[in-house]
Amino acid sequence: MIECTNKNIWYKKRRFKVKRLFVFIIFLILIVSIFTYYKYIVTEKVLSFCCEYAKICAIECANDSVVLSLNDKVKYEELITIERNNSGDVSLIQTNPIKINQINREISLSSTALLKNKLSKGVPIPLLYYLGITIFSGYGPTTNFSAIYLSSTKCEFVSQFKSVGINQTLHSIYVSVISEINLQMPTEKRTEKIVSNVLLVETVIVGKVPDFYLNGDIFS
Repeated sequence: MIECTNKNIWYKKRRFKVKRLFVFIIFLILIVSIFTYYKYIVTEKVLSFCCEYAKICAIECANDSVVLSLNDKVKYEELITIERNNSGDVSLIQTNPIKINQINREISLSSTALLKNKLSKGVPIPLLYYLGITIFSGYGPTTNFSAIYLSSTKCEFVSQFKSVGINQTLHSIYVSVISEINLQMPTEKRTEKIVSNVLLVETVIVGKVPDFYLNGDIFS
């Protein structure tokens, strides 16, 4: 009788240990699944959403900074000097580095201030978006994702030549505002480089333009 009781006790203890081990394994699988889902689904969706929002903000701020920095519209002749030969063809195209550096600095400072101010308010994301389920992504109260900030901003000038007729070339000058955005989540950090091109001035050059100007960039 005693032997039978001991066997029952031993059997119950073993069954309890097996049950506890089974619960632990299920719990571990659940934790790993949640972590994996959060890292590869939720994190990716949230960061992608924030990147798209940052791109929109960067483009808006780049355009606004050009308007604010250039109260009086800059003229093509203030940036570029064209010299011609006796035939009237273009022999030399020169840039005005002083004026270009001045505009560069003003746009860079203005764009930095505007974008920092906009990003400091956070990215408005619906609460259910954090579930990672697309069908629920537009529902729930809005929360501000604040772990996003501007790392750096710089400006570069880019020129583009385009033939618009016989011996007529459209010369466009753009300013590229390059913003570097950092996003931070518990499981991942991402740096996004955003380039916003804004047209400054353009003019039609009459006369033959040398190929090394057409195929290159006068600001490089």
